[in-house]
Amino acid sequence: MYAGKPSVFDAFSSHKDEVRVIQPGGLQLASNSFTTVQSVCLRYLKGEFWGLQYHPEYDLHEMARLLHCRREMNTQLGFFTDLEDADRFVDLMEELAADPTREDLAWQIGYDKDVLDEDIRTCEVKNFVKHLVLPYYMQCRQQPGDTEDKGVQDAACQQEVA
Repeated sequence: MYAGKPSVFDAFSSHKDEVRVIQPGGLQLASNSFTTVQSVCLRYLKGEFWGLQYHPEYDLHEMARLLHCRREMNTQLGFFTDLEDADRFVDLMEELAADPTREDLAWQIGYDKDVLDEDIRTCEVKNFVKHLVLPYYMQCRQQPGDTEDKGVQDAACQQEVA
């Protein structure tokens, strides 16, 4: 799951709920002070599940919009002192989303490459597709009795993900 990701990183989270018990066959992969289980891999029979308690697929603009919609709740939870404080933070995020080269804004918000660089931020998604989705897809494509050469199309599909 974490191939290509730094061993310590920040990520967007948008909730206060958390996993408390990992089922048999599960392996905790990441943790932090916010929630003990930040990611888990669970194998059962022939299946494998990867679960995250954060959102590598969200960029700054998406997180800013989500924070704007949830600013009252996040203020009540203590993440902001008041709604104006929440609005200021959302505005900073939107400014940084518009110009990710603004080191001053990144420093003020506390974001580094692990959040700002799309390749680093989305490693888990790419690895999920590469290690779980594509192998399953390839297995399903190879039906008994198939004579059609699907290799060229499949190689192109794999190259797009890599």
